[in-house]
Amino acid sequence: MELISIAVGILLLLVGRRMFWLFVGLAGFLCGFQSGQIFFPEQAMLGIVFGLLLGVVGIFVAVLFQRLSFAIGGFFAGGYLGLGVCSHFQWEALSHVCFVAAGLLCAILAYKWMDWGIIVLSAFAGASAIVFSAMVPLSSTWRFVLFLLLAIVGCVVQGHAFRDRKAESSS
Repeated sequence: MELISIAVGILLLLVGRRMFWLFVGLAGFLCGFQSGQIFFPEQAMLGIVFGLLLGVVGIFVAVLFQRLSFAIGGFFAGGYLGLGVCSHFQWEALSHVCFVAAGLLCAILAYKWMDWGIIVLSAFAGASAIVFSAMVPLSSTWRFVLFLLLAIVGCVVQGHAFRDRKAESSS
C-alpha cells in the first residue's frame, strides 16, 4: 500500500496542475484511502474501495464541470492533508474536524486561485503522500524537512511548466 501512496504522490507532486482531472481523481483516491484506513483499520480493502469511488467521482466531475472540480480537488487534497496531520500527531479523535476544516479551506483556495491553488495543493498532497508513507524511515523533524523540500520542488516544477504553457498559448 505504501508503494501506491508514493506513486500517487509523485504524480501529484510533478503534474497535478497540468492534468487537473488526474489531480482531482488522485486526491480523491488518497482522501478515500486514508479515510478508510483511519475509520476501518482492520479492513484494508475498504480503504481501496473508498479511494477508487472518490477518485472516479472526482474525475467524472472534473471532466464535466471544470471550475467546480478545482474546488472539489482542493477539498479532497485539503481533507487528505488534514487526515495526514491527525494521523501523524495521533489525533484520531479530531479526524472528522480536521478533514472537514482543511477540506473546506483548501476548496476555497483552489476555487479562488484556480491554477496556483491547484499547483500548491497538489505539490503539498504529493509531498505528503511520499513522505508520510511508512517506507520513509526518518525522524519527525527530518520527515517535515523532506516534506517541505518536496513541496517546494513540486511547486517550482509545476509553476515553471504552467508559466511555459501560458507563454506559449499567448504567443
